[in-house]
Amino acid sequence: VAVYIYFGDWVYILGKHLGSDSDIWKGFYGLPFVFTAVAFNFAGKVRAPMGKEENKKLYEWSGYYRLRDRVLFSLLLCLLCCTGTGVLWLMSDKINLPLLGTLYLICLGIAGFSTLSLILSEHTIKEILTRYA
Repeated sequence: VAVYIYFGDWVYILGKHLGSDSDIWKGFYGLPFVFTAVAFNFAGKVRAPMGKEENKKLYEWSGYYRLRDRVLFSLLLCLLCCTGTGVLWLMSDKINLPLLGTLYLICLGIAGFSTLSLILSEHTIKEILTRYA
């Protein structure tokens, strides 16, 4: 709602471009799908970041279930954003332009932050396992 209120002109312009027939702007609907592909790649690296011995120590950690749940939740968020973006693409001519731009930015932002979270988690877990394993 804040994006819609404070950046109304910007989301209107974005919605106008996304709702156009230009193939360049139609390609922007694919960005959440790119984020989701990267998230799936890093999800495996978060759950099995190193060799067999180091991974075993990670799996035996008492808080591993929280890590696993966070990875699955990030992937779920990315998939929901892909679904939302797909619906926006299919319904772009029926949605008013500022709302189209706002919903697209929300989907893109959530998918992007979920992917970034997995990337940072992978690096942090490797660092911890290297330091303490």
